[in-house]
Amino acid sequence: MDDLPTWSIVCFFLQEPYRGRGVFRRLVTLAVDYARACGAGRIEAYPRELHTTGPYACMGIAEVYRSISFCEIARRKEYRPVLRLELASN
Repeated sequence: MDDLPTWSIVCFFLQEPYRGRGVFRRLVTLAVDYARACGAGRIEAYPRELHTTGPYACMGIAEVYRSISFCEIARRKEYRPVLRLELASN
C-alpha cells in the first residue's frame, strides 16, 4: 500500500480438530507479539471476509483480525480486505 516496512501475516493451516476452538486467534495474537518484540512498526493481513473452506480458508477470517484491532486499509475484491495493525514504536 505504501513504501513503509511492513510485516505480513499470510496464512495459517490448522488441522480440523483444532478449528473453531480459538487457536487461530491465539496464533495471530502470538504473531503480533513476536513482530512487536522484533521491532516491527506495522503488520498487514489478507484474510477472507467470510468463513470459507478449501484452499483459501488458511487466509483467516477478517472478523478475527478486526477483533485484535486490525483496520481495513484497502479492498482488492469484495471478500478480500487488506487489514493493517499499527504497532507502537519501541
